[in-house]
This record gives sequence, C-alpha cells and structure tokens, in this order.
Amino acid sequence: MNERVQYEIAAEMDELELLPGILEATSCLRQNIKSLGTRFLAQHGSFEMFERITRDPTVLSGKPIIKGTRISVEMILEWVGSGASREDIVRQYPHLTSQDIEQATSFAASSIRNDVVLTAEVKS
Repeated sequence: MNERVQYEIAAEMDELELLPGILEATSCLRQNIKSLGTRFLAQHGSFEMFERITRDPTVLSGKPIIKGTRISVEMILEWVGSGASREDIVRQYPHLTSQDIEQATSFAASSIRNDVVLTAEVKS
C-alpha cells in the first residue's frame, strides 16, 4: 500500500471517530430547535409572524420578498442602510406600506438573532 492510500485511509478513520460526537451535537441541536419552536408558538400563536414576507423559488431564486412584489428583504435593507427612511421608500414605491418595511427589517433581524457558531476540534 502506498503512502497516499495509507494517509487517505487514516483520514477516513479519523473522520469516523468524529461521527459519534457529530451525531450527539446534531441530536442536541434538534432538541434545541424543537424547544425554540414550541416557545415561539406559545408566544405568537403561529409561525406566521411575518405575514407580509414570503419566499417563492420562482421569484428571485427564493429570496425572502415582500408578498405580491419582486422586492426582496435584502433590497429594503440596502435602502435603509444607505440612509433611506421608511417614508422615503414608501414614497418611491407606493405599492409598499410602512408595515412592509417594518416587517422586512424585523424579518432580517430575526433571521440572524439566533445564529449559532459551532466549532469542532479535528485531531490529526
């Protein structure tokens, strides 16, 4: 067996040793997600907190958009980030409402609110 094949086999064995820890972490994450979902439903009554925000794979590749438009949450955030007020945006796009802008920014905040960074030590 050449050195490269031995190295690849050793690397695969190391990956297999990590598998139990990965499965345990996955199970823990599932439990946490289920718990978060239960708490959210208890607080809000449904997952439809953002009734003006939707996703459609045929519109803007499934990016979150304002329902009934092709205006993405991302675009609204760019406008707000460049200094536009709610009133400025609604004036420029009269088919949008102030509630649309509010929900877009709230949706974006909630999308990153519970970001979790996982780290794993890889032993070589």
